[in-house]
Amino acid sequence: MSKEKEQLIKQEKFVEYGDDVCIAMDAEMFRDLFALMSALIQSEVQVQIKDDGLYVKQLEEARVGMTDMFVPKQYFKTLKAGQKIKEMRLPVSELQSVLTRLSHGDIVEFTVSDKGKLHIELEGKRTRMFEIPLLEAEAIERRTPKVPFNVRIKTTMEGLLFGLEDAQKIVMKSGGGRKKKEIYGQVMMKTTTMGLRVEATSEDELYSTGATLTSGWDIMKFEGSIDQRIAVAVAYIIAVIKTVSKITNVVQLEFSSDMPLHIIAELPFKGMTLEYWLAPRIEVKEEKKKKKEEVKEE
Repeated sequence: MSKEKEQLIKQEKFVEYGDDVCIAMDAEMFRDLFALMSALIQSEVQVQIKDDGLYVKQLEEARVGMTDMFVPKQYFKTLKAGQKIKEMRLPVSELQSVLTRLSHGDIVEFTVSDKGKLHIELEGKRTRMFEIPLLEAEAIERRTPKVPFNVRIKTTMEGLLFGLEDAQKIVMKSGGGRKKKEIYGQVMMKTTTMGLRVEATSEDELYSTGATLTSGWDIMKFEGSIDQRIAVAVAYIIAVIKTVSKITNVVQLEFSSDMPLHIIAELPFKGMTLEYWLAPRIEVKEEKKKKKEEVKEE
């Protein structure tokens, strides 16, 4: 854990009281859904419990991406908001380590102990129990971007992943440390007469790659105009598409030039919805020129 993260935790408050809140469902299903919820979020996923189901609408830490997910009540064994606790902050790394060695038919249940700890029980052939600190829910921004889309493309995951993974390899050849490449590396997507072009160029412009997704092969539906383009952080979109590809093979991309990218996953679960938003990378010529000069100095 980084020092910055430790400082943030020290400034926040832990829950110090019990409540009758309860979330229970098939453990393997929850593990898979939690992976979708946390594809962009590294710290805590804040879930909102309502009468009709579980909601997640949350910006990730750098405010570059947003996750918007709804899981209907029918998929839960128990879904109940508490007297005080209507929202819970589920720690990502801790739950990832807890939701291991699962067996088919296991049930996971989340409650809050008398001392305010997040109490987790895994029930199956045997019962396993964990208690971890629970941070109080925070006020979070839940506004959905209002964006006019000039392009709507429904495509297979396979073709999109090919293009994105090639772009990631090229981005990682740029100068600077690995972390810097992951943060600042970007991939460009643009519409052409052939379909959707996915491309990337290394920061020093020595390497480049490009792949075109075409109708009849990867693209299932194309609506909109050509010459629309958007650049997004390759690390973020790769994290989303790789995670979603484990659940479905179809995704819809919606965008306009230099506007947020809207990703809609077609989930095989009735009534369940999953959307992601990624902020565009808009870089003016002066910034590119400055980066080139910095690379030369290194």
